[in-house]
Formats: sequence, C-alpha cells, structure tokens
Amino acid sequence: MIVKILLIACLMLAMIPIRNKKTEAFATSIIFGVMICIFSLNNSSLDQYAYSILYEDHSYFSVESGYIALITLSAKLGFNYIQFKALIMLAAFILLHSRIKNYKHINIRKVLLLWGFTSFWFDIEQSRYMIAACIVIFATKYLETWRIGNFIKFVLLILLAFTIHTTMIVFLSLTLVYCNKKFLNVVAVVSCIVTGLFVFMGGEIEIIGQLIYKVIPNKRILMWFSFHTHWGWLGPVSVQFFIFGTLWYWRRTLSKGRGAVGLSPNETSFLTSVYKIFLVSFLFMPMYVVSTEFLRLIRGLLLLYFSCVSIYYAHANARGRSFIVLASVVFIVLFNVQGLNGILFYNDYFVEYMILQNDINSTHYWILLLSIVSVVVYVITTFHRKLRLSPCKTDFEKT
Repeated sequence: MIVKILLIACLMLAMIPIRNKKTEAFATSIIFGVMICIFSLNNSSLDQYAYSILYEDHSYFSVESGYIALITLSAKLGFNYIQFKALIMLAAFILLHSRIKNYKHINIRKVLLLWGFTSFWFDIEQSRYMIAACIVIFATKYLETWRIGNFIKFVLLILLAFTIHTTMIVFLSLTLVYCNKKFLNVVAVVSCIVTGLFVFMGGEIEIIGQLIYKVIPNKRILMWFSFHTHWGWLGPVSVQFFIFGTLWYWRRTLSKGRGAVGLSPNETSFLTSVYKIFLVSFLFMPMYVVSTEFLRLIRGLLLLYFSCVSIYYAHANARGRSFIVLASVVFIVLFNVQGLNGILFYNDYFVEYMILQNDINSTHYWILLLSIVSVVVYVITTFHRKLRLSPCKTDFEKT
C-alpha cells in the first residue's frame, strides 16, 4: 500500500506543470528518491532471492568479475544487500541525470515517469544489469560526435559495463553510429532479413549457438540458444518497429518545420545520434528469436528514446503534442503486454515463478492503469483548452 501511495505521488509530481527551477529540481529529486527506495526494497522473487544470497556468498553462482568486485567492496564497507542496491541505484541515477541534464527541452520528470512504467519495472530486480545499462546510456554521449578520443572512451565504458553484465558487449555495435545513414539503412534491412531467416529455422537455431560456443566457450551461450521463443519474438520486434517508426515520423515532421521552432545545435546532435542508435539496434532483432535473454537489449536504450520524446514534445504544436502523448500511452501498453506475456516465450516455469509470483507486477499493473487513465484525461482536457484559446496558431507561433 505504501508503494502505491508513493507511486501516485510520483505520478502527480511528474504530471503537474512546474515553472520554478528550484521547485522542478526538488520534484525531480523526490521522484529519484522514491524510485531508489522501490528498487532497493522490492519483492521476493527468485532473482531477488538469488542475488541476496550471492551478496553473502560470492561463490553461490558465477557472475562477472566487475559485479563481484562491486559487492565485495560494498560488503567490506559494511553495507547490507539493501543498502548496496540503494547505492547502485543512486550511482545509476547520477549517470542518467548527467547524460540528459544539458538539453534544455528534456523534462527529466516526465522521462523518468515513462521509464518507470517500462524498462525500470522489468529490470528492478537486476542490480547488475541496471548499473551496466546506465553505464551504456552514459557512454552514448560519446557517439554524438566522431573523434578518436570519443571512440576510445565509448569502447572503454562498454568494456567496463561488460565486466558487470556479459550482454553489454553487444553494445559495441553502436560504434556503427559513426557511419552514414545510408549504410545504417542497409544494416537495418539486412537485420530484418536475418530475423525472418531465424524464424524460418525455428528449432535449428540451437546449432548456431553450438558454433558460437566453439569460438567463445561460455556455457551461457548454449543456454541462450537452447530456449525457443515461439511467437514471443513478435512482441520485441513490434516494440523495435514502433520506436523507430515514431522517431522517423517526428524527425520528418520537424525537418519540414510543421508546427515547430528550430532546434538548438546540441539537441540536433542528440536527436540525430539517438535516431542512428536505434537504426543500429535493428542488429538486435535476430536475437529476439533466439532467446528472451536478449529482450533486455532494447530496454537498455529506452531512456534515450523517452528523452527524444521530451524534446519532440517541446517543439510540437497542440495537435502534435496530443499525438506524442497518445503514442507514449500506446507504447507503454505495447511494451508491457509484450514484456509480461511469458507464455509465448518458453515454458510454464517462467510464467509461474517470474510473473505470477512476482508481486511487484500486481502493483505495476494497478498503477499502470491509473497512469494511462490520468494521461488520457490530461491530454483530452489540455488539447481542447488549447484549441479554444488558439484554433489557428501553435504555441511557438505565439512566442
């Protein structure tokens, strides 16, 4: 019940208009604090239980050396597992805030709200994935401009994240962002073709895993390729196309100057780099057919997507803003439906223990429904009020 009250408070803080910078910073800090508390004190699912034991006994199961180093240091400093998670989340938020704070039209409160109802909920138990993904998000700042120094910094940060969570090595592919858009379009098309090929191969995908295992003898590779997602790949693929489709449409709208003012140079650089990042992320799609382990790859980039949504929203007219909010609501629903529909993924064990007995999800859906209703009511009332006040001019034309 306390968690629900805190979430309602965060929802209200994220939705109400605030113009004073000090009040804005205070409201953002409260949302940060609540999310840290929720992350630190979440449910008693199997993952939560396993990680808590690992914190006390580092040999309980094998994980990456970077994460072992973090929990060893924390334990020596006298912190328990809950305190360790709070510190990890605080570090993660500092990285996230540092990544997006310098863009004038990114409303951090609303970005956190969107992130909180999507990837944050799915990764709430994964302390090592959370910090590793936040390192990747922070590292993307070095993809905006090509310099050899930026390239080296990005690679080093990805390797650091890799020592905490193995899947982070895949994000080295984002260095393709430095290439031109025509090449990236070809990469996206080829990835779609390979995804279709993997779907056609079905159960034979396990052979690919065995071939990779001969080159990289890691047992997790065999595990990843031993599962079959059946029709579960449709969910993340739909999310992938939805993200890219909305970014492409809003980018095209701004380029034609329909209901928008000029972007600042750093915003233009940010939007261009994120657009190219999601073009490169089509490389992840074939892996969605292989295993649900890879669904987290696109989740790790969602904060960038929501930051773009915030910038586009700030530069759109009344109708454009309504469309953006509606698209965000649709995305939240789509993301959560594809993420929790485990029966399409691989087996009943996943559904029973990772979904039905994961009590955070009941709170999640309760507050998700409330947020959708609130957003829809807010959009309808705001949209009609703006049309009555100025049926012909956009907000930017008034200024």
